[in-house]
Amino acid sequence: MSGAIASIAPGGRGVEGSALYWQDKIFYEHWKNAAEMGYVRLGPWSKHPWDDDGNVVNRRPWLPIELQIKEALNAQKDAHANYDVFYKGNLAAGIGDIFRPHLVDRICIDYDINPTPQANKALGIDPAFSSSQFAVIGLEERDKGIHVILAEAYDKPLFSEMVAACANLYFRDGYNAMYVDASNPEFIRESANTGAYIEPVPFNKELPDMIGSAIFYVEQQQLWIDRGFPQLIEEMKNARFREGLKSAAIDKPSGGLTFDRLDALLCGLRHWARKGSPAAASKK
Repeated sequence: MSGAIASIAPGGRGVEGSALYWQDKIFYEHWKNAAEMGYVRLGPWSKHPWDDDGNVVNRRPWLPIELQIKEALNAQKDAHANYDVFYKGNLAAGIGDIFRPHLVDRICIDYDINPTPQANKALGIDPAFSSSQFAVIGLEERDKGIHVILAEAYDKPLFSEMVAACANLYFRDGYNAMYVDASNPEFIRESANTGAYIEPVPFNKELPDMIGSAIFYVEQQQLWIDRGFPQLIEEMKNARFREGLKSAAIDKPSGGLTFDRLDALLCGLRHWARKGSPAAASKK
C-alpha cells in the first residue's frame, strides 16, 4: 500500500492511500468515517522512519492530513516533476533519511543564544540562488559542544545589504571565520574586502563529507540547537540525500520546504571538522 493512510473494509476491500490526496476527497471521507462505513481504519503509524536502535522501519510515516493535502496540491502543479507524490502517493515531507528525527529532538534544548565574548565562533552562509533564500547560521563553541546561536533566512535580499550585514555581524559578535558556499564568488570577493576571514566551501564536491561530519555531531551530542530555531529543526528532520552522476545534493520535496539553513549549517561546521583551518585554530 503506497499511501501513508488507508482503510480496508472487512473481507478485503481496500482504499489505496494516495487516493486521499485528490481535491474531491472521496476516499478521505472513507478513511475519516471508516467505522460508520464498515471499514477498518489503519494509521496513524510511526512518527518517524527510525526505531530506537536506528533501523529503518517505515519510510512513509503518518503525517497530519493537512500536511499531506498541502504537499499533494503542490505536486498537482507539475505532476510529471512530482511523479512519486502525484501518481504513487509517496510523500517527501517527513521522511528525512540523513538525520534520525529522534536524535535531532535529543539535541534541541533551551539556552542563551547571545554570543559569548572571546568564544570560538563561525558563520555558515548560503547565499541566495534562484528561488532559494539567503541563509546565515551562527555557531559558537561552548563547554558541551557547538551551539547554534543564529539561524536566519531572507527572501531575495539586496546583495550589497547582505555583504554589509554579514560583515557587521562578523566583527560585532567576534566571529573567527565565514564559511560560504563557493558557488557565489562575487559575495565571497566583496566580503573578503571587508577584512573578514572567508573560506569558500565547494559544496557539491564536499557535501558527502560535510553530511558525515554533521551526522557525527548530532549522534554524539556535540551539536546543540535552541528550540527557538524551528525552521532549522524542520529542515534537519526532512533532509534527504540524493547522489547524482556528477554531484551530490539534498533533495527538495514538493511541499515547498527548502534547506538553505541546513546548507549554511553544513558550511559553518567545517570550522570544527577541518582542524587544519587557520581560522579554526586562531583562538585555541
